[in-house]
Amino acid sequence: MRDRVAQNPVPYQICALAVFLLGLICLSTGMHQGGLMPTVAQRPEQGFCCWRDHPVPFFAGDPCDCPVEHRGDFPCPPQGCSQGPDTWQRGPGTPTNTKEFCNQFLGAASWCPSDRKALPPPAASSASFCCWRDHPVPGYWGDPCNCPAEHRGDYHCPKDGCSDSSGAKWQRGPAAPWANEEAYCQSLSKIAAWCAG
Repeated sequence: MRDRVAQNPVPYQICALAVFLLGLICLSTGMHQGGLMPTVAQRPEQGFCCWRDHPVPFFAGDPCDCPVEHRGDFPCPPQGCSQGPDTWQRGPGTPTNTKEFCNQFLGAASWCPSDRKALPPPAASSASFCCWRDHPVPGYWGDPCNCPAEHRGDYHCPKDGCSDSSGAKWQRGPAAPWANEEAYCQSLSKIAAWCAG
């Protein structure tokens, strides 16, 4: 056999290369399907869902400052987390930590994107304004004076109103001066907060 290979090495070299490449392809396919190297489509969006309602007490702050036990990636035991009569399930890989599921529960949950903390906080304004927490989605529950521009009562909505993925429409800015009045803002304390600049 050695003499035959020595006399005509090219076909054997090509065969060895083909077997080697086939082995690499099989290994790569097996790693992707086996979960060792998940494809881009399988990777969940980075970040976490902040579940404000459970456990009690209700957490109304910035979702990125959410206590660990309120987060969607908090690993509940197999029987679920519980408090009083309420039981819920959370943890990595559960629907409770996906952005799509989280954004369906306005008021009870808010999404914190992973890159949020890398961004500088909005500059505090010297002017007073109303911070509307419920729209646009996701809601903003942090310090009203650090309210994102699009949540502020002095934000200029177009003539036909502002809207978001929830389908809601609203008007703010000069077209709706009441949306930035202190008395009106403070009368709706569940969805708005006043920032005294």
